[in-house]
Amino acid sequence: MKPLLLATNPEYLYKILNWKGIQYEFVGNLFKINGFNNYNKLIDINSIFSSYPFGEVVDRTNTVNSPLKYKVLRDWKIPTSSLSFEDIMYNQVMRHVCSNRKINLCWSGGIDSTTMLVGFLKHAPDLSQIRVLYSPFSVYENRDFLELLHRDYPQIETLDISGTIYMDNHFDGLMLNGHGGDEFVSSLDDSFYEKVGGDGLYKSWKDYFREQNQDSLIEFSENYFANAGKPIETLLDARWWFYASTKSQVFQIADNFFLTNQKDTKIEDTIGFYDNYEFEAFMYFNPELIIENRHDYRTHKNFMKKYIFEFDKNEDYFVNKSKSNSIQFAWYTLKKIIMRDMRWIARLSDSTIIKTPNLPFFSKKEFDSLYGDSLDYLFNEVDNV
Repeated sequence: MKPLLLATNPEYLYKILNWKGIQYEFVGNLFKINGFNNYNKLIDINSIFSSYPFGEVVDRTNTVNSPLKYKVLRDWKIPTSSLSFEDIMYNQVMRHVCSNRKINLCWSGGIDSTTMLVGFLKHAPDLSQIRVLYSPFSVYENRDFLELLHRDYPQIETLDISGTIYMDNHFDGLMLNGHGGDEFVSSLDDSFYEKVGGDGLYKSWKDYFREQNQDSLIEFSENYFANAGKPIETLLDARWWFYASTKSQVFQIADNFFLTNQKDTKIEDTIGFYDNYEFEAFMYFNPELIIENRHDYRTHKNFMKKYIFEFDKNEDYFVNKSKSNSIQFAWYTLKKIIMRDMRWIARLSDSTIIKTPNLPFFSKKEFDSLYGDSLDYLFNEVDNV
């Protein structure tokens, strides 16, 4: 079987569209594409939920015809039961340590990655298997926890990725990050919370769409939201479902480019710790845990912060830490990619990198000479109208 697309670089995706002569319209740094009406509606929904939309839309329900043929790594399955959060953490830690390989934990200092790290500290039978990768921004977010690591866990290797290993973006073993922790907890960033207010999260999503002059999306959205397998009524419900169903894969795959050596690293070696059916089912059955007090944004992900607090007893972090977009950790790795001139257009599911020597300035002639019509199979036909 031919490999499908695993990820595309949003900075260069339009180059492929130009090469194929496909008409498109920029929406943020995403694209609405002629002839793909339902896909374009997903792009419009994405714009409602984000002031600056980014990251491709990959439909895990396989019900919307996408212009490009992405390999869906985890199809959406309606959950039927859920484990406790503690059991999920134990199972995920054991799943990875049983590989008997080095475990690289990408720690930003934020809630998701710190919860992941606590899970390994509590449950990993051999802590010398763990390596913690961090940046100065990780220390800024959670200095006390790094001090705890150095003081109480000398057997754990810690590496500042801004230091002497800055240009070495290859590490042996598995690479784990906190992906899935946002998408399956509604990706509730502070800008959206401030825009709609605490009570606004619980208003009808249909009313909110009308307020945004998006009445035309309601019928499509009703049909798409029905794939969730449970009622999607509030704005918070709708945001959770959209990010879970279309965004979880793209954020995880995007970071794989920045956190690993593109040439040598296997797709399966880069892992979003929360990107699994167990955690997804937990949030499916416990949506009230997304934000404990609708009038206090700091209570977003309180169940995770409690898990951390029970371990480190850091009351300031528990009370005051709120969701922040921990992109600073990726800045170092992104700069590293640029410095190494590792430019790419797309990555296929067999780990093949699609690129041309003259990025970002290449011609159709150049692309034809390298790929001809060999990539035609990656494009879907337009919707049947």
